Amino acid sequence: MEWLVVIGTVIGGALVWLLRKLGGTWRLGANLAALLAYVAVVAIGGGKVIEIIVDDEVLMTTVHEIFLNELFLAGAGYLALFGLSRLLESMGKRAR
Repeated sequence: MEWLVVIGTVIGGALVWLLRKLGGTWRLGANLAALLAYVAVVAIGGGKVIEIIVDDEVLMTTVHEIFLNELFLAGAGYLALFGLSRLLESMGKRAR
């Protein structure tokens, strides 16, 4: 099952890299999606931290509730692919 995640990550990272390489509107769209994903992940994570501090309880169920949020998972997944595409881009520039 893990191999599906690895293959999906490589293919997804390559697709985001391709979108950024196409330039123009495609690059802007990929960058805006990353910005929105970043804001969503930070807001959801920060909200959960505030909830834990206010309730003054750190239960494993409370901490792991964050993984039930689809927006958090989608945002974190896209940020992983975006980060991989930026790494590929950086490696390509250094190889030249």
